[in-house]
Amino acid sequence: MKKFLLLVLCAVLLTMCLTACGDSSSAADSSLSEQQKTDLLKTANSNAKLVFTTANNYAADFIADGKIVDKLDYTGPVDELPDSNSLSKPIQTALEEVCGDDCGYICIKFDPSAEDGNFAQWSEKESGSPVGQYPNPQKTYDKSIEITLGEKA
Repeated sequence: MKKFLLLVLCAVLLTMCLTACGDSSSAADSSLSEQQKTDLLKTANSNAKLVFTTANNYAADFIADGKIVDKLDYTGPVDELPDSNSLSKPIQTALEEVCGDDCGYICIKFDPSAEDGNFAQWSEKESGSPVGQYPNPQKTYDKSIEITLGEKA
C-alpha cells in the first residue's frame, strides 16, 4: 500500500511540475489536444504575470524603503538575468519556486517611473512554444505561438 501511495504521489508531483512550467515535448507537437493547448497557454500567461507582478511589487517595496530601482530591460534565459539589477533575483526566485531550476525564457520591460509600456513575457523555450504576456495576455494558443519573445503583442 505504501508503494502505491508513493507512486501516486510521484505521479501527482510530476503532473504539477509539467503543468506549472509546460511540457517541452508536447509544445512542438502538432497533435496537441485543445486541453493541452489551453494548459500550455495558461501556464505561459500565468508565469508572465508572475514575472510582472514580482517586478512591480518588489519595485514598490524598494522605493518605499528609499532604495533606487533601475529599469529592467531584459530578454533571455531566466537563469541569466543580470545580477546588477535589484529586481532580477526576486524574479528568478519566484519562477524557480514554480518551475524548479529550468525556468525557461523571459522578456521584461519594466521602468518603475513609467506610467505605461511595462510588460513581461514568459516562454518555456526561446522559440516554438507559446509566449505568455502580462498585461494583455493572448487568449488563444495559436496567437501565443506567433509572438516573438521580446516583441509586445
